[in-house]
Amino acid sequence: MSEGYVVIALGEKYIQLAKNFEDTLRQNGDNRPVHVVTQDMIDRDNDKYRDCDVPNERFNCYPKLHFNEFAVFDHNILIDADVLCIGDTQHVWDMCKEQDQFILHRGWGSVTGWNRNLQSKVSEVHGFTPPRIHGAFVYLRTSEINDDFFHWIQNEAWFEYTKWCTEDVKSRHHRLSRSDQVIYALGYGKFGLLPCELMETPIMTHILTANHANPPHDRINFKNLTGPKLDNPVAFAHIEQLFQESTPESFLR
Repeated sequence: MSEGYVVIALGEKYIQLAKNFEDTLRQNGDNRPVHVVTQDMIDRDNDKYRDCDVPNERFNCYPKLHFNEFAVFDHNILIDADVLCIGDTQHVWDMCKEQDQFILHRGWGSVTGWNRNLQSKVSEVHGFTPPRIHGAFVYLRTSEINDDFFHWIQNEAWFEYTKWCTEDVKSRHHRLSRSDQVIYALGYGKFGLLPCELMETPIMTHILTANHANPPHDRINFKNLTGPKLDNPVAFAHIEQLFQESTPESFLR
């Protein structure tokens, strides 16, 4: 059964970031292949792509929602280009392959105040409760893909985004964009799926400032939160803002 990573890299900067990610995999003993999705692989001749309003929808949200089209392995991990491997990854693959769902994000299964109480509002209007989803890491098992799930998020939730969110969340998005995290969350709620707990699963920590450059690898940092000590080391670090040129501390400046 083949295993490998999928990285969406639409532009030269992101292709370089994908190469950096692969380098860090090799440095940590992971020799799994990395399938890099470039601009020429994106199907742009369809109503869904033409419905993209802003760059974040074209280059981030749309391709992430079409992960099933780029999943070339039996077991796939879609990971953001601005991620580095910082430790052993075997326990991540073992956990993903042993759990029951065909797809697995990180997030929170409980109801929080996320996105101005989006979860509670969707529950009241539509009768299901979406979890809170983070989109930097997604596992997909191709032998068990639920085509109805992907059809729903790529069509119904995409074209009727405001309806399923119960309000205009796009206008308050920091990039005035539909969110792959929100759409996947809606899909999880609609199809009875749950993420693994972000702070308690040793997959990925988050480096938001240079002060986090040497994080403890036995626990997860996320914004102002620090999780409990974990049994396995954290495998990946999401560099996020330090790979964005607009950030004063950016590695790219």
